[in-house]
Amino acid sequence: MKILLLSMPDVAPVIMHESAFHMPNLGIASIGANIDPGHEVYIVDLIRNRWGLKKHLIRRLTTIKPDLVGLSSMTWQYPTCIKIIRLIKKVRPAARIVLGGYHATLMAEEIVSSDKNPEIDFLVRGEGEETIIELLRALEDNKPLESITGINYRDENKVKSTAARAVMVDMDALPFPAYHLLPWQKYRPHPPHGQASPFTAVITSRGCPYRCAYCSKPVFGSKFRAQSPGRVVEELVYLKEKLGIKEV
Repeated sequence: MKILLLSMPDVAPVIMHESAFHMPNLGIASIGANIDPGHEVYIVDLIRNRWGLKKHLIRRLTTIKPDLVGLSSMTWQYPTCIKIIRLIKKVRPAARIVLGGYHATLMAEEIVSSDKNPEIDFLVRGEGEETIIELLRALEDNKPLESITGINYRDENKVKSTAARAVMVDMDALPFPAYHLLPWQKYRPHPPHGQASPFTAVITSRGCPYRCAYCSKPVFGSKFRAQSPGRVVEELVYLKEKLGIKEV
């Protein structure tokens, strides 16, 4: 199966602008790294193609011909996300659409039950690494979806919601994000924000024990979970030796 993962092109103008820098989307890269071998996985980081986006996306969809497209969206990115999904369906009508991220987690029932979003086939709530594996296996083998926790979907015009998926406990069990699928040479800060060499962030923990009213914590849960220092160092070594990244 050919799988295309997309990040949204929208940026927060207060902290992100064309003269500053854009971080790689490690959320979709983590999803891509967990997909079973045998699938063809592609990542298109639309934040790097904000100008001429429609032309670029049509070209990639036409070239890749994905069977499934996964997208992640925050609430303020959702209007853009819907426009992109409708474009995908025009170019690749048979492609199945999977939406995850903060907005899909917080507003799953409203999204999947709305007549305004018929193009969305599946919603993934919470952490998606294990969910996407199970979903792809079920779709390939034409198996029922009821046993897959953490999803919402339509079945014969009926809206279905499965039980919530428990958060991942062993953070060290996660493979490195699919760094090799990202356009590394494009993640460069511009002066005076840093050196003109590729750089990245590294995810070392998830979850938070606090209860801030403004936080969309339901994606990662209320338990703080960290990778071990050794696992973090392994990833830093990989970034330096394999990708030549010196700034993290």
